Amino acid sequence: HGTVEISSEIEEENLLRVVILDTGCGISRDKLEVIFDPLIRVGKDLYNPENSGLGLAVTKSLIGQMNGTISVKSELGVGSQFFIGLPLDEIIELKRN
Repeated sequence: HGTVEISSEIEEENLLRVVILDTGCGISRDKLEVIFDPLIRVGKDLYNPENSGLGLAVTKSLIGQMNGTISVKSELGVGSQFFIGLPLDEIIELKRN
């Protein structure tokens, strides 16, 4: 149980910053290092066992292909914040194609 909020803004130097705030159960510090690895399923004992664990790995790969970045802060019992930074010129180039 929890909520998800998504916000975005354009920062200096032509950068789109997206912040995703999740007030769910959070992720322990020792698991933060592996959540973007393919097929690593953090919290598999708590969530749907049918999920493959690829979501964050695919997200990181796509963001990387656009020369962007993704990072996370999290606290157990409080929730997580994901930070995405995308250069606007990369987004514009994708739109043209």
